[in-house]
Amino acid sequence: MNGYFPVGGAAGVAEQTVTSRMVDLTHDRAQVTTAETTTSTSYADLATVGPAITLSPGVTQDRWLGIYGRMHNSTNTSYSLMGVSIGGAAVGVVDLCFNTTTTEIAQSVTTRTTGATSGSTDTNKYRVSANTGTFSNRSIHGFSY
Repeated sequence: MNGYFPVGGAAGVAEQTVTSRMVDLTHDRAQVTTAETTTSTSYADLATVGPAITLSPGVTQDRWLGIYGRMHNSTNTSYSLMGVSIGGAAVGVVDLCFNTTTTEIAQSVTTRTTGATSGSTDTNKYRVSANTGTFSNRSIHGFSY
């Protein structure tokens, strides 16, 4: 005994292989502060695309992504939505921020995805149910592991 753990023999601890994905960890963030509008009823880019990030650890990975923005709509009967296109895929229905009022409010959401391709770009996208949505102080941050 070495004073802490048994070593070798039948009573000892078997040799173990420990793997870590920490060497694959990458992080990125981006922000667009300019207020811009859209009347699109399907997810689209604003005049200033994004913000967007690209995570490139060199392997297929899992990701945590957070999006944030301030938004409002020109009428109280419509809503403005912001979501994230993960690697160019369609925006998911649960991974979005929204506001149903004419009062500007800040919204954020964090989402986890698995099996994302290394080097793919994640981009914020925007839409409204009707009328005009305004979006400002938009950001995305994420890390892969």
